[in-house]
Amino acid sequence: MKKPSAALIAATLVLGILAAPSAFAARRFEESGSVLVPSPARATAGTGLTEVDFLLLTGDCEELPILQGVDAWVVLLPYDFRQGTGTLRVEGADATGAHDLDVYFLNGTCAANGALINGADPSGPIPRNAIWAVVTLAMGANATFDLTATAP
Repeated sequence: MKKPSAALIAATLVLGILAAPSAFAARRFEESGSVLVPSPARATAGTGLTEVDFLLLTGDCEELPILQGVDAWVVLLPYDFRQGTGTLRVEGADATGAHDLDVYFLNGTCAANGALINGADPSGPIPRNAIWAVVTLAMGANATFDLTATAP
């Protein structure tokens, strides 16, 4: 019996990879939301009505807040986006034309991990072990946004 050549083995591996590109494709997660009024302390975790509702009233970060969208929007990140390899982008608009959205992240114990992405349409890395992304309105009124997360 002949042994397969190294070239044949390499070709088989390459064809196998090319035949299954979905295993290496980037994953994508999208969510849209709206925030009525600015957060009182500009993305200081736990200061707005929505954040207090989420952190204290609904059972310590276990359920989405009842006051979702008043001054923040809480997003549960899918498991694939908690590894520290993904990125998040928020694109928004508001009634004033001068929106400023910020995003901070919470871990499994509801603690803010210090990571913040900010700007009119913030974009940046999702930190490792981030379970929740909290979109706050720093400036503007009646803002809408589209959040897109991607991970390798």
